[in-house]
Amino acid sequence: MQRTLTLYVTRNVLLGVLLVLCVLLGVSLLFEFLDGLEKVSKYNAAYTDIFYLVIFSVPAIVYETFPSAVLIGGLLALGGMASKSELIAMRAAGVSKVQISMMVAFTGIFLMLFIVAVGELLLPKSETQKEMLESKIKGWPSTTVINNVWLKEGRQFIKIGQAPSDKHLLDVEIYEFIDQKVSSIIQAKEAHWVEQNWQLQNVIVTVFNDEQVMVSEKEALSYNWQFDLSLFTVIDRPETLTLMDLHTYANYMEANDLDGSRYRLSFWLKLMSPVTVMVMLMLALPFAFGSLRTMASGNLIVIGLVVGLGYYIFSGIASHLGYLYGLPPFINAFAPSVIFILLALFLMLRQKF
Repeated sequence: MQRTLTLYVTRNVLLGVLLVLCVLLGVSLLFEFLDGLEKVSKYNAAYTDIFYLVIFSVPAIVYETFPSAVLIGGLLALGGMASKSELIAMRAAGVSKVQISMMVAFTGIFLMLFIVAVGELLLPKSETQKEMLESKIKGWPSTTVINNVWLKEGRQFIKIGQAPSDKHLLDVEIYEFIDQKVSSIIQAKEAHWVEQNWQLQNVIVTVFNDEQVMVSEKEALSYNWQFDLSLFTVIDRPETLTLMDLHTYANYMEANDLDGSRYRLSFWLKLMSPVTVMVMLMLALPFAFGSLRTMASGNLIVIGLVVGLGYYIFSGIASHLGYLYGLPPFINAFAPSVIFILLALFLMLRQKF
């Protein structure tokens, strides 16, 4: 009987989450399409490009709205079971509240795996494709990986004008500092990745000393830079990077004496995203053991929106205050989820059902 009840609860919760997710996705895609229509008039974009632009937006929308869909869908599913007295029947059959909670948590495992797959497999690739398509629509070089990016390697600050690929750079400038003063500037028209080194071509070297400035030209120079260009395609949107890329980029920043706390925090927040899904599902349980039987679906949706909004506001404030006061990033990421899990347990224990 336990297995049958678990499958029944799992099916109801998954169907509830899927229904809410489809509604949220449909509304968001409608706004994406309307935004795309502006590009048709402004950039004379083809409707097929707008269609693909909307399709590439799906993983990002799913990733952003999924926790809310889980909370509202969980409320609707458990509320439906409570209104039909199915939860009462389960308790009368000897199933405890802890066992019902474990059934719901079992469903949460599937939801956690789903959001991890979206965030790690679909989101990075879709955002890259979307960015390239938007560049094409706006008339920018769609094959360019990065534009005007600054990097740091030891005492060198490197500016890359463009990168048609991860093995080809254009308009490279290298500023080398000694005792906080510019000692030399190296400019190259292009650079190629050859035999584990960057080969600069058509190079102009300007050296500064106390007495004079010397300028010379060289056909080629070789540098053993260790940066990974693929990391710099979306550095302004760390949430679209994979966990491995976030960890690698944060290490790169810290190894070069740069502030990588933003990316370290993004790493922990993304690592916590599946836990957030479980937290949202657990927040629905106290209502299931309480007054859900007498509530209409509209009231459940309002409760879900209020609770979800409260969680996101608290999570945002906590992470930013922690970042401001220099708290460890994993504490900033874990604290809201831990607090809300404890709140859900407290409310559930107070319910008499």
